[in-house]
Amino acid sequence: MALDIIVKVRVVRDETTRRYAQRRTGEGRTYRKIKRVLKRYTARAIFRELQTLLA
Repeated sequence: MALDIIVKVRVVRDETTRRYAQRRTGEGRTYRKIKRVLKRYTARAIFRELQTLLA
């Protein structure tokens, strides 16, 4: 749930994420698939950040 909210906000507010979503939409990807990829990317980034904080 939290990742879903983070991704939705990033698609609206973050220019890089918005450009990525537009590029993938142009390639024929659905918003659902784009959101799934962005959730994975966000989860990996959060995990890496937590690893550095706890190391």
